[in-house]
Amino acid sequence: MKVNYELTASSAINMIKATLYNVIFGLKKVNFKEYYPGYNFDEILPELKIGEDGFPTFDAIEVINGFDFNLENISIVSMEDFYEVYYEILESNEDFNMIRISEVLDGLKMSDNHNDMELLEIIQNASIPSDIRSIISINEEEEEEVMKSFKTKNATMIFEINGEQNSFDKVTFKLGGAYSRFFQKPGFNLKIRGNKDLHGRSQFKLRADLNDPTIMRTKLISDIHNRLGLKSVSSTYVQLYINDEFMGLYTFNDDYKLSWIEEVYGEKNAKNLYKCDSMIDLLPEYSYGCINENEEIDNDTEWIEFLTAIENAKSAADLEDIFEIDHFLYEMAIDYLTGAYDHIQNTHNYYMYKQPNGKWIYLSHDFDHDFGQVSMFFNAPITITAAYGNIHLIEVLIFNDSARFEKILSEVISKVFNPSTLYSHIDEIKEYIKPYVILDKTPDANGNYPGHFNTGGIDGNFSLEQWDAYSEFTNGYSDMESYGLKYWILMRYRYTCDYYSLECDSTYLDENYEYPVVEELNVNYNYDFGFDGWYSTYYSYEMPTETSIDYNYTEVVFETPTESPSEASNETIVETSTESPTETYSDSFIETQTNSSTEPTPTSIDVEYISDDEALEVEEEVTAIDESDSEEEEDLVTITATATNEIKTITKTVTMIRSTIIN
Repeated sequence: MKVNYELTASSAINMIKATLYNVIFGLKKVNFKEYYPGYNFDEILPELKIGEDGFPTFDAIEVINGFDFNLENISIVSMEDFYEVYYEILESNEDFNMIRISEVLDGLKMSDNHNDMELLEIIQNASIPSDIRSIISINEEEEEEVMKSFKTKNATMIFEINGEQNSFDKVTFKLGGAYSRFFQKPGFNLKIRGNKDLHGRSQFKLRADLNDPTIMRTKLISDIHNRLGLKSVSSTYVQLYINDEFMGLYTFNDDYKLSWIEEVYGEKNAKNLYKCDSMIDLLPEYSYGCINENEEIDNDTEWIEFLTAIENAKSAADLEDIFEIDHFLYEMAIDYLTGAYDHIQNTHNYYMYKQPNGKWIYLSHDFDHDFGQVSMFFNAPITITAAYGNIHLIEVLIFNDSARFEKILSEVISKVFNPSTLYSHIDEIKEYIKPYVILDKTPDANGNYPGHFNTGGIDGNFSLEQWDAYSEFTNGYSDMESYGLKYWILMRYRYTCDYYSLECDSTYLDENYEYPVVEELNVNYNYDFGFDGWYSTYYSYEMPTETSIDYNYTEVVFETPTESPSEASNETIVETSTESPTETYSDSFIETQTNSSTEPTPTSIDVEYISDDEALEVEEEVTAIDESDSEEEEDLVTITATATNEIKTITKTVTMIRSTIIN
């Protein structure tokens, strides 16, 4: 089985183009006189052509055309090669040397009313005009070929939960993720075919989350959604084997696909489920940024009408009948509190779906960059206004009248985003997964770690000591900054409680509240403004070129680990089934949420919980998914799987029963 990670020269140039274009247009959004008062920019940075109002007046197109992207004999086999090319391009415009501009700005004193992260946020969120985007000219077919890397449509799977096996003889198995596949331990996607599903789901994502030192961010955000009764994907943990070779611990998540919509909403072959991967703003001119998941639908009329309504909206009242406003505000509150920048704020990682009730709903996913992980724009305790910039929908629903958002923000803090609630849940997760984390961090006789077959990729293999410390109050790093989970929660909680004058727990507001920090592992984040700074901080690995797993017959196994937590004896087996959903936001973390217009067919599923005083009766509807089985045969891959689902305290399990036991 060959896995190709080759990054071509043209792909690298296009990546650099996209970044540079964003920075150029971002600079024009900055009021330099406001951010850097007292400086004569005509003398120190005349190329910016700062106007009387403080904003640059340079011609962005002229500046862009001054850079040389036609470098000859480019060879990119490592990250060092990539950044050498990157810096060469940044310096190629003699009249607008980006390296010099960065160095000059880095030496200026910024106004006390602003900070570096606000400035970076403005630049990141700058919109490139649609007529200019075509200049970037990314070869999409080439990019698609690079990202596909490996895929086989001939896989079989046995998935085991607590001794009960589910077998599937038609499964598509492929590499998954975008950026994450450049790590030594990449993730996978799998799709069950042949009109079968696993407890109502047929498509899943396995992620190593190697850039998250704690391996808990995805799980925590998923549980927060569950706590608040929000529709979302579910997350748990599994161990994976391929051809009897142990691949280690992964998060196991369902995915927003047509099968998910059918199970949750009862709508088969949904016509309006849009995946947003490059949506600059929810406006008609950027409609191309979201693609309909139903390939049979080629009419985007309803989608354009929705975007037009957003564009014309002046207040929430204008959208009340066509958009789940409260759901969206809960999502924005979660993003703000957890420092999530990699969703609507970064133009991707969300879906828009028109529900059977006629209202569109925002569905967020991919949470490994939340909780202060790779969070350039949310590190400082900035306000919601500074955090979200100029997204029109947010302007209408939050900036124009923030009362509704602030009420929801207060509720999120009261119910879930507070140290009292989250600290104990983090402890529960840590206690349960620690034996599996130990196995995941134990090399074989040859020094190879489980699942790290992409040997030329980003390492990201944290020690057990780092895993433990960075789950607490010690700040670490991965590919970028990675705040300690409990530290982030504490500091965000304090700031938000103070700024919004909320009634919060005085224990955690007390500046004398003591918490442990492992000093030898602690990283102090003191970023200076500079376009080159964050790119080069932690990158010292090789760009992966090609790796392989030399299997003629590939078996992928998910298995319950032989080791178990110390409190395994306290387990209670609960027989569960699904019940009708509610639209209320429950005070309990034991939450059920499925939506279907069809009569449920109950199935019994055993789920184990540590808490023996809480049980949930749920009926689980299994819906057949119509899919074509006439697919070209490739290398035979068998996937046999056993979940770590005795995940008890931390599971919204693979059964998709939306339940956890945060007390």
